[in-house]
Amino acid sequence: RYLGSNEDWFAYLVLVGVNAFVIMAPSLCLLGTVFPFLLKLSEHQDTVVGRIVGQLVSINTGGAIFGSILAGFVILETLGLWAGIRLIAVIYVMCAWYWLGRGRFRRSRLAIFPALAIVLLVSVFDVSRLPLVRVDPLINKESLLELWEGSSGTVAVIRKKNNLKLKVNNHYTLGGTASLEYERLQGYLPVLLHDAPQSVYVLGLGTGITAGASLKFPIKKLTVTELVPEVVEASNKYFNNYSTGLFNDLRAEVIAEDGRNYLRGTEQRFDVVISDLFVPWKAGVGGLYSLEHYLTIMDHLNDRGLFMQWLPTYQLAKTDFEIIVRTMLEVFPQVTVWRGDFSARKPIIGLLGHKQALPLSRSAWIFHIDNTESDRVSLMAHYAGNLNTIKGRYNKVSINTDNYPVIEFSAPVSQRQTKTGQINWFAGDQMIAFMQQLLSSTIIADDQYLEEIPAALRSQPNAGLHLHRGQLLKHQGRIKAAEKQFKLFQSYQR
Repeated sequence: RYLGSNEDWFAYLVLVGVNAFVIMAPSLCLLGTVFPFLLKLSEHQDTVVGRIVGQLVSINTGGAIFGSILAGFVILETLGLWAGIRLIAVIYVMCAWYWLGRGRFRRSRLAIFPALAIVLLVSVFDVSRLPLVRVDPLINKESLLELWEGSSGTVAVIRKKNNLKLKVNNHYTLGGTASLEYERLQGYLPVLLHDAPQSVYVLGLGTGITAGASLKFPIKKLTVTELVPEVVEASNKYFNNYSTGLFNDLRAEVIAEDGRNYLRGTEQRFDVVISDLFVPWKAGVGGLYSLEHYLTIMDHLNDRGLFMQWLPTYQLAKTDFEIIVRTMLEVFPQVTVWRGDFSARKPIIGLLGHKQALPLSRSAWIFHIDNTESDRVSLMAHYAGNLNTIKGRYNKVSINTDNYPVIEFSAPVSQRQTKTGQINWFAGDQMIAFMQQLLSSTIIADDQYLEEIPAALRSQPNAGLHLHRGQLLKHQGRIKAAEKQFKLFQSYQR
């Protein structure tokens, strides 16, 4: 289970620290005694002391280097976590057995303990039988379909009723079929906003549903990177039917590689770059919102190129959201805001960075396709406004950089504060208020981004705001007020 899920930041750190000490301190103390113990055993050897010490130091150093490589690249990849721990434990006990059979311990009764320990490690204390993922077959109707282990962690495909979901390390859900339409929208909406997209790059595979959605349109090349190789295997085996045949399409290339490093190393340029949803407070994710990363993306966009940064605002504090906004505004000459859905509880927002501050072209694909959403909401209703009209509000907000990784440190604290009610996620009333202010400023400033599209479509952002507000009011139990908003939304659809 997730440790200290409802604790504040300080209590969480204490809880993690105490657990880490209890689990690791005995092992580390024992391991720390091995080297001086071997020095003690070597006192009676008929060899120069300096040579013995030098040999032991060299073996110790070489073991530290080779051991870390062996554990990370061989043991975890071939045996997995618990079986790997059992193997190391058995090796340590066998070494102890060997040394107890030498020197003054040769006839000691202590020699029986390593033998007994080995028997226990492969029977009563066999950790390889411990579960690797938690499922709830009774309440949530969950069942485990398949599990992979690797150096990056565990990857599990879980069936929940009639839906599939993908989980990493028993905690992070990388998507599933329950929200199929909106996951697809995150993949094809940025493509539709370009007037002639040929090449698309998606950072983050997950289930592949988002990445594969762009293949519904006549692009020529799709490149997808995924940090965890086992996720690629799981996506190919269980989600290919939901990802528009991603793994069978000759236009698509899926690479098991760190997405940010891939962009820094490749010479390719793309018409559209899409950054999938990530858990903002997870260690290491802050670098995907950094100034340097956005500059790299900017350098790999073709002329008129677009970059979509999808954000789970239900996992971001308002201050963290503003930091990401300020960082993107520092790089891209124009940033527009798009709704990934109209959810009251878990809204998704897309920040679209434009390589050039150009208006939305009437030749963009969004105006030349049938609406592909199941609820028939106009795609232009997803447009929330132009951040350039309120750019001045973010002048004093911090910029997230590699040298000053604000998000890396602030997002975990924010996550703890929401658990204890000190702050709220950037969702609900906060989100609606932001969208209202953004849309009002955009209308007053006569949004240049929409100047080329038909006047009838310029009202669709208002429709989207009414729909989103209606969903929130309905969730709050304010049914009459919600119905009024839904009627206003419907009035724009005629």
